[in-house]
Amino acid sequence: MIKRPTFYIVCAMALLVLGYFGLGSSERRQAASFAGRFSQMLEARATDGLRQLVVSPSFLADKAPAERDHLMIDLLAGEVSAEGMDILVKEGVFGPLSNVFPTEQARWCKAFNVRSEDCIAFKLVRDNLTAELVLHRESDGSYRVLRANDIRQLAASPPVQ
Repeated sequence: MIKRPTFYIVCAMALLVLGYFGLGSSERRQAASFAGRFSQMLEARATDGLRQLVVSPSFLADKAPAERDHLMIDLLAGEVSAEGMDILVKEGVFGPLSNVFPTEQARWCKAFNVRSEDCIAFKLVRDNLTAELVLHRESDGSYRVLRANDIRQLAASPPVQ
């Protein structure tokens, strides 16, 4: 039989270990919350709000604002769904971009003219499908989407048993 003080010490240690290994990561929770809002706004095609949540890729720079918004929403809508986003943020790997996508990070950051240190990512590999969400952390602590790929397709792929 475990004595009460020992039980409390064991529980406190378990909570510290869980927090240390990121299971209670506040950055992950904030990023997941942002990802959920983003996917809902995308499904609603809320153009004005989405414009503020996405870093526009350089290949759209020469387009008129209305055309850029339309193209960006169309591109992202084919890649993102609320159901797929929910799976990605719950089951995916999360961390600094340099850890999650070490070989791609330099190319992606150059394409968007951002620093790798300011980016975080979610990644989930399932049935030869790699779902990706890369976020840029702005100076005010908010996030903007740099890259979203194959998130919609996650909802259609069977979970790993």
